[in-house]
Amino acid sequence: MKKFLIGLLTLIVLLTVTVSTYAFTISVPDPNDDAVGVQFETTGMKISDIYVDPLTITISTVYPEAGVTVGDWATLPADIFITETYLGDDYLWAIPLIDHDDFRAGGFYAVESFYISNDFEPDTGGPYVYNENAPVWIETQGVNYGNGNWSDGDNVYDFISTPSVTWDGTAGTVVVALGGVYMDSKTTALDFYWGTATCGNDEVGNAPVPEPATILLFGLSLLGFAGVSRKKQK
Repeated sequence: MKKFLIGLLTLIVLLTVTVSTYAFTISVPDPNDDAVGVQFETTGMKISDIYVDPLTITISTVYPEAGVTVGDWATLPADIFITETYLGDDYLWAIPLIDHDDFRAGGFYAVESFYISNDFEPDTGGPYVYNENAPVWIETQGVNYGNGNWSDGDNVYDFISTPSVTWDGTAGTVVVALGGVYMDSKTTALDFYWGTATCGNDEVGNAPVPEPATILLFGLSLLGFAGVSRKKQK
């Protein structure tokens, strides 16, 4: 009985340490008043519970889910891009915040190519001032790690939870819960990036997340995967 109690106490300590580690949170700040137009202002991203399903991303922004129209340019929310460098190779993933094309809000997609802000500038109603060449929307899905199943999160590899995107205009936040996606490796570097809108008018991230966030690889349920480079494909 004594050995059992000692073993049980050890297990409780290990579980406590594990849970506290799994609650790790990282922040990607962004300066105030750096947006091209106050209606595009974004002040940062927070990535919470990075070892836990679901990994959660919270964006602080005044930009609305419905988008903002300037002249003839009806801008819409940009996708979040995540760069991951694993064993010397770069992989690119995208998380749409609204449904567009064949991609679903809250989905987690390997990226083969993406649109940049210049692709959306209207031919009329300008000239426009915006951040050029900013990655804003996934265009075609890629095949990271030789696997094309990194898709919309529904019933792929038996996801534990369904991904979701919640826009809260009152709180000024966008909360993304990536069902089934979490970090599970200590040998990768990450870079989170969000251009806010399809005009890229407030770019957040754009720089590697500092240690100890560079310890992680994405996991899908119990299956590991890596992913992401923010190479600007034109």
